[in-house]
Amino acid sequence: MVNFKEELETLVMRSGSSSVTEPQSEIAIACETFNATIQKFLKRQGSFNFQLEEMIALLEEMQAQGNSNQDGAQKMVAALVASADLIENLYLFYEENSQYESLFPQVRLMWKNIQKQLDVVGLTRIGDEQTPVQAEFNTVAGIESNPDFPHGYILKVLKSGYVYNGRIYRKSSVIANKLEVMLNE
Repeated sequence: MVNFKEELETLVMRSGSSSVTEPQSEIAIACETFNATIQKFLKRQGSFNFQLEEMIALLEEMQAQGNSNQDGAQKMVAALVASADLIENLYLFYEENSQYESLFPQVRLMWKNIQKQLDVVGLTRIGDEQTPVQAEFNTVAGIESNPDFPHGYILKVLKSGYVYNGRIYRKSSVIANKLEVMLNE
């Protein structure tokens, strides 16, 4: 991670100023505040990833013990899905708010890494946009019309669904495309 304060001090020293926090250096203050915000975000993200890794390790241990601990495994899956829902909400928030576009790549990377970890223990996310709606995996919560996509395709995922060890844990909630021609019939 770039240490903005250190970089700015180097720049200010070259220009002859004695301190980064002098009144004429508003950019330095803004960069320092931005850096502190990024550091807080990364610290919280790291803490969440650590907790998620602990839950996944516990789930793997429960799977290794076999079916004797089925109830505990189901509770752990529920906790993992709830955690994934929180991350999905964060992901969607950053995706929809352009003022945070600089943070979105980091959140997207975190989202993909968490999904990879969940895949390892048999918990797979379902509900990708621009794919056909399948009643087995998707619940249509709304219909919109977009001529750029075929009829019956997912335009937006409202809430991801999950498959756990080959069984549907929860269907995804989606907005489906229904072309105007179809709507008028």
